[in-house]
Order: sequence, then structure tokens, then C-alpha cells
Amino acid sequence: MTDKVQSKLYFQGQQIIALEGKTSKEYDLLMRRDIDGVARFPYQEFITTMTDHDQHKQ
Repeated sequence: MTDKVQSKLYFQGQQIIALEGKTSKEYDLLMRRDIDGVARFPYQEFITTMTDHDQHKQ
């Protein structure tokens, strides 16, 4: 049995494109983890963290 090495969580910036001539650039920060070569939102890990109050505070 082989264990997968989990990659670190990271934030990926996604530009918000304004439809009405706005000159400033804004970004959303998306939490991601590389899962099988694809940047995905770590849903289960997020839910676990958000429901564990002490871990969430950190």
C-alpha cells in the first residue's frame, strides 16, 4: 500500500473582470490543493476545519 503525499494548500488569484469600464483590478483569492495534478478546492478539509472551532481560530 502506498501513501499519497498531500500537497500544501495555496491561494490562487482570480481576476474579477468588470463589465463597465472600471480601471482598477480586483481579485478573488481561491483556496486550492493540487489533487491528481489538478488544482481543486479541498472541500472536505475546508468543512472539517470550519466545524472544528479551535482549528478554525488558527
